[in-house]
Amino acid sequence: MVAEEDEQDAEGLGLDGQDFAGAEERKVAPKWMQGKWVRGDHYLAQVAAPNFYFHVTTAYAILRHNGVNLGKMDFIGAFPMRD
Repeated sequence: MVAEEDEQDAEGLGLDGQDFAGAEERKVAPKWMQGKWVRGDHYLAQVAAPNFYFHVTTAYAILRHNGVNLGKMDFIGAFPMRD
């Protein structure tokens, strides 16, 4: 079911599986790297994912600080529990 939801999300953006084929080996070279590059999988693991979680955590902390009633499960989100 999750894969179907991910596929629907990608379709909504006009993307398909071929857009991601070989992404782990693509060269990623943002301007701040000044002409240097890293592989796509390394960029995702070392830059993109930590940057995403930093900003989500910071927004969560700011909201909590300003009195918004958020708890740990609001941050974590839903996850599949089984009997």
